[in-house]
Amino acid sequence: MIELAFIFISIKYFTFAGCFIMSLGLLICLCSAVIAAAGIKNKVPDAWLNMLNIIILTAAYVHDVIRPGKSIYLFAVYLVLIMQMLAQARRIKLYHEQKTIAELSFLQAQIKPHFLYNVMNTIISVSRYDIDKTRDLMYDFNTYLRNSFDIKNVHQLVGLGQEMALVEAYLKIEKVRFEERLDFNMELPDSVDYLVPPLIIQPIIENAVNHGVLSKPEGGRVELKIAIKNKNMEFSVKDNGIGMTAKQISEITVGRKEGGVGLANIQSRLKILYNEQLRIKSTFGAGTEITWQIPINARKGYFHAQCNNHR
Repeated sequence: MIELAFIFISIKYFTFAGCFIMSLGLLICLCSAVIAAAGIKNKVPDAWLNMLNIIILTAAYVHDVIRPGKSIYLFAVYLVLIMQMLAQARRIKLYHEQKTIAELSFLQAQIKPHFLYNVMNTIISVSRYDIDKTRDLMYDFNTYLRNSFDIKNVHQLVGLGQEMALVEAYLKIEKVRFEERLDFNMELPDSVDYLVPPLIIQPIIENAVNHGVLSKPEGGRVELKIAIKNKNMEFSVKDNGIGMTAKQISEITVGRKEGGVGLANIQSRLKILYNEQLRIKSTFGAGTEITWQIPINARKGYFHAQCNNHR
């Protein structure tokens, strides 16, 4: 339409060819307006912007036809181009936001079956010799399901208290299974009214239990510490298990080694959300400590605002 308008302006409009081309241009504008109106009706993104662009270009074109000595069409073209560039920048930003949410949902979905598989194996194993313990395990498993599949997980943030409920449910299940071979201790901040990404702490503790302390015949101890320092929430999961070599750490964090799926996903999620990564210190034969931190970006009010922004 822009190219046609430049042709229209350069033609003597009182000739037959000029009138024909002018009418054709107006017909194209009308058809474009109808298409844009249909887009508005069907709630197509940026349909209002397309309609506004058509109105601006048509008005500028008509103005130049009526007053050929004072052309404003070129200015209108520049204005429309700027508006389109701003709209495209907004589309790119929206695309990256949606891509991030999709990646987080995919990574989170990978972790959930991994944990479910281990829980079901534990329940099956204990049910063979102790019905009462099985009943307790089912209660803890119910706690996990109730919290893990809460609809708020779609928004990628949960309360620290909810995340700790998952951790406690998992540790109770493993404690029943392994009894004196597993010991654990948790140090938490005075308030758990903070927001954290879901399924971060529990998979790391699961790796410490399964691939650390339970790899030793006598078992061992897992410690979780969460502290608030300098507007950051600092996490530490430490065990006195068998430890890892540098090569094992590398394989686990990129998901090339069996059993490291949870850590690889967590590494990716922390990178996407906070540009943060897991810091792993391990001494082979002595134990492993995994630390990470996230900014304290809100309390409950912020969480509800984030939910509304994603709806």
